[in-house]
Amino acid sequence: MKGQILVTTALMIAIVLMTIVISVHEAQMFFLSTRSIVVREVVGAITSDFQRALAATLAVATRGYYNYSRFKDLCGRYGGLGYTEMERHNFTAARLMALSYLHYWREAIMKAYSGYGVQVNFEIEKIDISELLGRRRYIYNLSGGYWYYPSSASVTYARLKLNLTNAGFYGWESPVMAGLFLTLQQKPVAVNSTENTTTIRLNVRVDSGEPYPYLLTKGWIEIYYPEQESGRWTGAWKKAEILDVYYEGIGNYTIKITPAVNVLSDPLTGQEYAPLLVVVSDHRGILVEALTYNRIVFKIKKNTPDTLIYYTEQGQQKSIDRPSQTPHEIYTIDFSSDLRLFWLDMELYKDPTLKIPPLPFMPIKQLRVNVSHDGTVTTLRERPLQVENWTKVKWYDREVWVPHEMPDPTTDIRPYIRLDDRYFATRFVFQVPFPRLDIKEQWVVIWWNDSLDALPKIWGTNIKYLNDPSQNLNDIIVNSNPGLRIELIGLGHTSMRGYVDYGGVAALDLRSLSDEAFGPWNIHSFGDVYCGGDQGLGRFRPYGEWNVLTHYLGKYSWMQAPIRILAILDTSSVASVYDCDIYYRNPTTGYYSTLAILQVINGSRYVPLIMHIHWQANYFDYNYWLYSMMGGGDPEKFAYMTGWKAGSFESGTVRERYYSDPCPSDWGDCSNCYHAGYVAPGLWAAHWNQLMGRGVIGNENFVELLEWSYNNGYIPAFYVTRCDGPTDIQNSLEVKFANGDVNIYADQVNPLLDYWLVMYMFDPPSLDEGWKGLFIYAPMFWKKYAPEIISP
Repeated sequence: MKGQILVTTALMIAIVLMTIVISVHEAQMFFLSTRSIVVREVVGAITSDFQRALAATLAVATRGYYNYSRFKDLCGRYGGLGYTEMERHNFTAARLMALSYLHYWREAIMKAYSGYGVQVNFEIEKIDISELLGRRRYIYNLSGGYWYYPSSASVTYARLKLNLTNAGFYGWESPVMAGLFLTLQQKPVAVNSTENTTTIRLNVRVDSGEPYPYLLTKGWIEIYYPEQESGRWTGAWKKAEILDVYYEGIGNYTIKITPAVNVLSDPLTGQEYAPLLVVVSDHRGILVEALTYNRIVFKIKKNTPDTLIYYTEQGQQKSIDRPSQTPHEIYTIDFSSDLRLFWLDMELYKDPTLKIPPLPFMPIKQLRVNVSHDGTVTTLRERPLQVENWTKVKWYDREVWVPHEMPDPTTDIRPYIRLDDRYFATRFVFQVPFPRLDIKEQWVVIWWNDSLDALPKIWGTNIKYLNDPSQNLNDIIVNSNPGLRIELIGLGHTSMRGYVDYGGVAALDLRSLSDEAFGPWNIHSFGDVYCGGDQGLGRFRPYGEWNVLTHYLGKYSWMQAPIRILAILDTSSVASVYDCDIYYRNPTTGYYSTLAILQVINGSRYVPLIMHIHWQANYFDYNYWLYSMMGGGDPEKFAYMTGWKAGSFESGTVRERYYSDPCPSDWGDCSNCYHAGYVAPGLWAAHWNQLMGRGVIGNENFVELLEWSYNNGYIPAFYVTRCDGPTDIQNSLEVKFANGDVNIYADQVNPLLDYWLVMYMFDPPSLDEGWKGLFIYAPMFWKKYAPEIISP
């Protein structure tokens, strides 16, 4: 009975409360009904205007990001708000511009609706656009974009807060979103080679996913396809002609363009696609860029042999099986924006069946690379990437590639630029390891970060450049095992620490990490000079200053490129290193010009030196060196391989000696401070002790030059010098184009004077035959065994 009373009482209270709530609601509705039209109109107008303001700022940001120059009339108006051409790829700057604009808008709204006592504000919130975009993505901070994929978007979002105090209307909140979504069907509907047409399908939506049927009447679309020259894609995009557009409803369009575009297949997924770039704008000016693919996939195939052949001095053929572990076979590959690939100074062969599509029209900072480790896709991992601008120039009688800067990562990728007789392209540098003998191919996936907020990836490195005149430093340092310091000698830094002053002659001083000097690597010299009865070897040497490239330009000038440091010597002057000579510190011209490109590479044991020499006139003198590398007395033994059959020595004969007992030699004596020579220098020479070794590996051009000298009556020779310089004992490696009298006829030798020399650091397996530590890696640097680019 008592329980029934409690239930009845509770029910009566509930009924009374419900009655009160209904009464209050009816009173509120009556109150609003007297002004609902005005309130609705004001709230609706302000909300719509807020969305237009958001859309306007997004239009400026996306158009500037895509192509500021093209839309400069619009974007330039917002320079006073901090959004300038220098900041076009900085979405943080775009947001600050948007926030400033929205604050102006807020003040204008409150003034325009002051009679209603308008109080307006907005709040920045996170919104999930994954369902609309088709992959997990968010807008965190007012606005953002995710481009360059088959599904791409530009979005801005904020929560509007509104009070109309004079109307008694408080607490109005509304999420407001403005955006443009573009989804491409990757595989074309049809490709008609006869008609030279391609038909594609795409979907366009706006804001919260509403279909957009006004693409042609109020918005616009541009479609681009790969430019082709001489049967190859150049990396550039050409605007397609749109022949027909059909709107299917719910945001779907079928579009026919010309020309017909090849259909490719993604090797990782099998997804077919026609490489196309599509740009869409809605009526508000919001813009989005999408591609039918989101990566470029190929393989690097190594071609180094498993077994190497050489001959003994007795003519016996022998072989070396390369070891199963090859941790130092690491290729530094340049992927050019014009879709070429390079290793050292050569363009790599590419399988003609492999079609590499262009990179998106986007800033450099978006690009990434993954490389496999064991030849399988399961070990694909992101690797360091470096960016360099190179120029192909007409250097006297030949075309050569020269690096000229490390660009600002926020600048756009330009496939190529032709300017007068120069050709510019950007190179993306990465490394491909082959740590085991049985790994013959490695996967490479070049991809791009879709976020417009992406920043350049910062990678650690073991190389650095120290230029401090107060400490007499002009060194590139390799902090690895084995470590190395390369002191760049030339104008601006003429004197080797604890060694000699070269007076402006350019050379490379090799030193240990503890700064012990091994002595100079002299890169080219011609003729001799006699001073007070003493013979000075190598009189005329390149004179000039090394230009070092190590950091990026622009706002990222603090960021060092991680893979390699480049040093370039470009000079037409020569001088002498002998202070008794009239040409010491007194350069002259008219002999030869030198273009040398040094690459100091992180994580490797090799230092390439690309050499171009151009003789300006004919000359006669005595002795002509292509290089000499001192040893500072550290090496105990040396060896070289012959480059052609000479007397009883087969081509490929290895001749090994102790520095303490270099006989038999072919020229010179073998005692005291000897200068001993040997016939037919070939692809490599090395010196070592029980702990470490260094050598110089040339390419086929280098041997061709030496063999030409031999066939034309000169005496090319490999030489070693026992004593020289302040350390007294040197133990050098030297290669002469001509030993003795030499007539240089410029028109004959100039076509041959393009070659590379690679300084290689190795672990000798033993003191005897220690050269094998170099020999097993030497084929990496020969054109015959250069890697290839193949289809997966």
